[in-house]
Amino acid sequence: MFNFNLKIKEVVIPGRRNIIEVYVEDILVYKTFLFPKYDYIEEKAKEATDRVLRFIIEHYKYLNSMEEIL
Repeated sequence: MFNFNLKIKEVVIPGRRNIIEVYVEDILVYKTFLFPKYDYIEEKAKEATDRVLRFIIEHYKYLNSMEEIL
């Protein structure tokens, strides 16, 4: 089993929106503007979760293939 570090960064922009960045092992895997509306934030959280899970699955497959080669 592999462990992953996850970092979520919020970049504050003056006005009514911010930028959210999600990193897995210091690799940016998701970035979006975020507006202060609950339904919108919930939708973007689901998008980020899906993107992170896909990245981890693909990375895990890659690491497994590398172990088989070695």
